[in-house]
Amino acid sequence: MEEQQKGDVMKFDHVEIVDNSKDVLKTLDDALSLAMTAVGMQAQGDIALMSPHDTGRLRNSITYVTRDDKGEPNQYDGEPAKREDYQPRGKAPKGVVVIGTNVEYAMYQELGTSKMDAANNGRGFIRPALEANFDTYQKLIKAVMEQADAK
Repeated sequence: MEEQQKGDVMKFDHVEIVDNSKDVLKTLDDALSLAMTAVGMQAQGDIALMSPHDTGRLRNSITYVTRDDKGEPNQYDGEPAKREDYQPRGKAPKGVVVIGTNVEYAMYQELGTSKMDAANNGRGFIRPALEANFDTYQKLIKAVMEQADAK
């Protein structure tokens, strides 16, 4: 059996093996980006619906970023969130959606203050919205990935 190898094609006598792994990985990578965008859009709406509102400023400020957005990746080190961490900026790491707001009082609405416990007063809105819709996000990711698999 004579073997010849040229680029992404291997030939063995009358059999030709073509390596399409680069195309497959690109398709999966594109699908992952699309899935993260879909989840970001859905979560943005879910959070906005659960956000407290008087003027609509907080509700309208909810946004998200994915790795496809312009800018430098956000760096999260596992430390407790700081005020500036609530505003998505730059871009997210691969396979991650970062959701937040730049409204100063959002973290107090979500987490409470020393005088107001958010969980006991039902003020949290980001975490409850994400938890309530987790199955929807899983279904979105699955649907997008299955669509990519069908190509």
